[in-house]
Amino acid sequence: MSKISKKVMMVLAMSLIFVMIFAGCSSTKQDTIPGGDANAVVENNGGLVVTQGKYIYYINGLTATADIKEKEDNTFGNVVKGAIMRGELDDKGNVTNAKVLVPLMALSANKNGGINVFGNWVYYTTPSTEKDKNGIMQTSYLEYMRTSIDGTITQKIALVDGQSTKYKFTPNALIYFANGTITRVNYDDNKVTNTEVVAEKVSSVLLPQNKTFKPGTASMDDVIFYTKASEDEEATYNVTYAIGTKSGSEPKVIVDGKSYTENNDKKLQYVLTLKSYNVVADGVEVYYEKANANNAETMPGIYGAMYKDGKLDVANEVRFTDKAYATMYPKNLADGMYVMENNKLILMREKVENGIPMFDKSNSIELSQGATVIAFVDYLFPAQESAVPAVLYTLNNKMYVRALSDKVEPIAAIQIDGEYGVNSSWLAPEIVNGRVYFFNSSFYNYLESVDLATGAFFVDADNKMTHPLANLNDADKKTEADKKAEEEKENNK
Repeated sequence: MSKISKKVMMVLAMSLIFVMIFAGCSSTKQDTIPGGDANAVVENNGGLVVTQGKYIYYINGLTATADIKEKEDNTFGNVVKGAIMRGELDDKGNVTNAKVLVPLMALSANKNGGINVFGNWVYYTTPSTEKDKNGIMQTSYLEYMRTSIDGTITQKIALVDGQSTKYKFTPNALIYFANGTITRVNYDDNKVTNTEVVAEKVSSVLLPQNKTFKPGTASMDDVIFYTKASEDEEATYNVTYAIGTKSGSEPKVIVDGKSYTENNDKKLQYVLTLKSYNVVADGVEVYYEKANANNAETMPGIYGAMYKDGKLDVANEVRFTDKAYATMYPKNLADGMYVMENNKLILMREKVENGIPMFDKSNSIELSQGATVIAFVDYLFPAQESAVPAVLYTLNNKMYVRALSDKVEPIAAIQIDGEYGVNSSWLAPEIVNGRVYFFNSSFYNYLESVDLATGAFFVDADNKMTHPLANLNDADKKTEADKKAEEEKENNK
């Protein structure tokens, strides 16, 4: 073995030791917080609000890595704002008995990186406060954590450089994609067990997340997808793999140079780039771009196919667009895909007439520049007798509902009572049980909730807006007290 190889091996060994030190080898305990139901169905995993039966878990407020000046700013037990709360939902959907469950900042720069609940554990990420050899805190690293739903045990799963790292928590493992490598950190209900490298030199990846988790039931999202260059150096196609999320799972080729041609026709061999997914009842809909450097007539665009029983059905793939789009919202393989183009939200799916592919863009609505889609909903507009398909979106830090047809009047309507602003710098607003949850920039970026149907916030006996989800830290309490004192002073003049 050369001296260079020995040095590389030493670096790898030290890196592994570093990871092992911070993965599952430390735990933090606190007093029992009664409640929680490990056997209940979980809804909205991966978001800023997750429900587990009658219990609700949520991020108390939006913080920032820049808020961490000292180690104590994100030390377990010291954090209120940004902490994970657990409360109970009453018959009207109101949150009661909310308590701090995880007194750490739940935070990352991953727009899909919220909190997850599986059985007895809540999973989340938090900026690291570990210091390097120069005494500088490594807040660019994320600590991947879990805390038991009674709050008594907290375990560190992994330490990974990068606030925007793609990852996926599952009931059995953490899977993350960094520097072209997919890594799986396995755990059971008691402890973190081992770390495995799933794949290296990966070019694109999909980590499907099913928002619903039913304990004891197999889930369709027990799989990840990734692409790599072919091992044949002369090949002009790449290879797409699927692999299970559980320890010991082996990768399986689902698309390669033979998937579209039986006679090695290079014009029918493609480079796929994975883009999006839908987890459905019987599988996963996979959406991807196709390219072929050997065929100028290759039809570009976004395609989709069903992954089921270990196979991606490219023989029956669907083409949705005639070019690539940066912003897409797949409905499903049958009904089409929404894309954004020139401030228009367009529903697209290829139609072939007389052998000629057609893309009808007439099914579109215009949104203002800067609009960001939150969700597609059924909404009862005042002038309608029944709910119609609509889109909920944000624009200039406000929320709007817009019918998905220009034939519906009014085409845009949502009246929200009270001053508010939507902060989507991290997690976007989410709809859970008919309520929209979001970080309210008009109230110190604490979590807020508004009824989607009525636009109503919670109000007190004087019909003033209240903030029942917000558990203020000392600094924000002082600011509020100072504001009220100033208001009283002005009123007494």
